[in-house]
Amino acid sequence: MSVARALINTALTAPFAVWLSSCGAPGEPGVAPPGATSLDEDLQYFSELLDGEFDNFERGNGIAEGGTAPEARVHYVYRRVDLPAFGEHVVYVQQYFGAGDKAAAVYRQRIYESYADAGRDEVVTRIWSFPQGDGPNVVDSQYEPSRLQGYSRENMTTLPEGCEIFWRRNGVHFVGYQKPGDCIMNFPNTEARMVLADDLILSPTVFSTATRAHDLEGAWLFGSDVPSPKTRVGVYHCAVNVEGTDASIRIHDQGGEAGVGDLRVRLRPAPESGDNVLAFEVLDDDGAVSRALTSDDLKFTNDSISAECRIPEDPWSFPGQPRR
Repeated sequence: MSVARALINTALTAPFAVWLSSCGAPGEPGVAPPGATSLDEDLQYFSELLDGEFDNFERGNGIAEGGTAPEARVHYVYRRVDLPAFGEHVVYVQQYFGAGDKAAAVYRQRIYESYADAGRDEVVTRIWSFPQGDGPNVVDSQYEPSRLQGYSRENMTTLPEGCEIFWRRNGVHFVGYQKPGDCIMNFPNTEARMVLADDLILSPTVFSTATRAHDLEGAWLFGSDVPSPKTRVGVYHCAVNVEGTDASIRIHDQGGEAGVGDLRVRLRPAPESGDNVLAFEVLDDDGAVSRALTSDDLKFTNDSISAECRIPEDPWSFPGQPRR
């Protein structure tokens, strides 16, 4: 098992602990000092670490700590795929508004190509866009990567030079950035120019992003300097019975949703009921109408819900499907 996968598996045994602060800084106890790994090793670790799903369920539902204003609910998908035309370390990206279960809520799809830059001693990610109109053809390619075959640098568009993301390893996490003032591009769907900047932190438990844009005169356009953490989700396969209807579903634990007959269910952290407690809820238009809790055995039972869940070997599969 790779180092990245071992760290992620450890993190997901306690899926609601956001321990980003424990990643530390160079020289602190438990953090690998600079030079402890090679750049090629860092690239491999980064590629494994990026693979997964991330969600801001708690912040996106108005229950963030410290009275923080709720954010738009988003769900990020990063799936490693085999696309040799882009190199060895390639990821399909799909970003949603909401819980990450509806294709109609997808607002961004990209290919990320990452490589080691020995001159900078950093991992670099180049971002590629699909041809206009191709989005619906490749939606949900995290589940069927074969849909991406045929795409290459020749038929996709990359962002302008200077808009790459540069990553430096700091112990078990990576710090990503764009050099200030380097990423100049058109404002979406216009000819107006803007300067874009990103600051990112990727860890075994959290992907934190801060994106902001200014016009060429320095006036603020959009975004925030405040980091927005998205928690790495745990994916489960569950055999459920909800009000007499049986189903086998794939669902994630950061407010993931799935249909069961005419009903919808949600799996979420339940900090109001204790540490590392999950709630399985039946939803209606006004929110949860029934719920069952679990703490360690992944079994949920009450008068209207019965569910037994497991962690699948392949988190991108659905119950009953072979590993892909």
